[in-house]
Amino acid sequence: MRKLLLFIIIIAAKTVTAQNEAQKEFDSLYYEIAINISASNPTLALYLADSLYLHTPSDRQKLRALLLSVDILEKQERHEEAMEFILTALQRTEKIQDYNAQAKIYGYLSTQSRIIGILDEGKLYMEKGLAISEKMETPEEIESYQAMARSELAEYEIYEGNYEKALQLLDLSLMYYNKVEDPKLRNFMQFQIIEVMARCYMGLKKPKKALELFQKADYHLTKSETDNPIYHILAYQGLGEMFMINNKLDSAGIYLNKALTLSNEIKHKSLQEIVYGSLSTYYRETNSLDSAVYYSEKYRTTVAENRQKTQRLSNAFYHRMPQDLPQQEPFNWWIIGGGIFVVLGGIVVFKKDAVKNIFKNDSPSENGIKISLATKRKLQRRIKIFEDSKKFLSPNMNFSTLVSFLDTNPKYLNHFLKTNYNTDYNTYINDLRINYIVEQLKTKPTYRKYKISHLAKESGFSSHSNFSANFKRVTQLSPSEYIEKVKLEN
Repeated sequence: MRKLLLFIIIIAAKTVTAQNEAQKEFDSLYYEIAINISASNPTLALYLADSLYLHTPSDRQKLRALLLSVDILEKQERHEEAMEFILTALQRTEKIQDYNAQAKIYGYLSTQSRIIGILDEGKLYMEKGLAISEKMETPEEIESYQAMARSELAEYEIYEGNYEKALQLLDLSLMYYNKVEDPKLRNFMQFQIIEVMARCYMGLKKPKKALELFQKADYHLTKSETDNPIYHILAYQGLGEMFMINNKLDSAGIYLNKALTLSNEIKHKSLQEIVYGSLSTYYRETNSLDSAVYYSEKYRTTVAENRQKTQRLSNAFYHRMPQDLPQQEPFNWWIIGGGIFVVLGGIVVFKKDAVKNIFKNDSPSENGIKISLATKRKLQRRIKIFEDSKKFLSPNMNFSTLVSFLDTNPKYLNHFLKTNYNTDYNTYINDLRINYIVEQLKTKPTYRKYKISHLAKESGFSSHSNFSANFKRVTQLSPSEYIEKVKLEN
């Protein structure tokens, strides 16, 4: 640690004629703290970030040091503490005419808005950031910001299921990062972009291509010599998922258990949620029902904990950030200038009081019910999260449970299902359950060997007869007839 502190002081002592050299030394130390030290010793990383702030003469570097502290705290899910550094950074940057930093605050606001689920607002922030980036001092700065912005915009496309458009944006970002001179940073950024590309191919239901890209991403992560377990967990979880979908269950188990070990070591709740979900599926696939039940319960509990935490973060974001942002309010949510912030954590839902001033316009609805635009959007996002989580498979799922999960009220939910799905609660849940089993029967031969009673139980139905009746309503065939049909087709 003494050597690092000495290094910091040397940077501060550089003369004006040696500014380029000092900048390179600053960037090198910044990378080491952000990527490696913050993972192995976050307390030391925070101390060094504070030392950078104290000993660095440059206003821009002081700002980056403050935001380095934010990144370190965020990776530990210490969101409330990170907010304090955010506010300090915002106050400081009012004195700095810095288009680079100004553009990056809009990048931060875009990411936060996307996480919370306010997509339209987030896209507007990103557009502002891109417009401001045109005023940056050098073409290199502009190109770097635009590469970062494209990767952020790709996340919006993924959120809306536009995987092909997301891949186009990611390809453009990757072209920039392929040219980064520093080999460790280049490989790290290549890992981040390729890992997201792999998830796009998951969405496109191209598991072989997704597996190939996850393996490539893992290669670049290794070449970057990054010790931070967060990124390794993402790589292992992705590989585990793809090996599982490609019916390579032995390999899937190895990678998912690697991800489990690391996520438990660092006690990162958001990562644990992802890994528990994958393991519950893996153990169902391997017919280890006790383990499947265990990890399903761990997943459910962790989702609930993460939801409470992210609700607090959402509330803090909207109640503590200024309503009207000054023109020189920079904030850098991505570090190393190219964007290595990884969105983890449970999906943040936004409270009604927190968004009152964001979406004012109400829209009339049928039966005298009025639902604000913000509430509609929240329901759309939460419904998607609910469906992706497969919570409808629980035999304990009921109308009150869904109302609670969506953070809404019964009238709004009934109206939403009627106007968007032309259905009621029971039909909606039963359709999800039947469509789930139909997908399993189509893609997984082992399911065609199960007894009808087992299929009914796995899909959450309370009885064989109820399952069969709903199955025939949806498919026009009985379960046995449908299984025979699938066997003939494959």
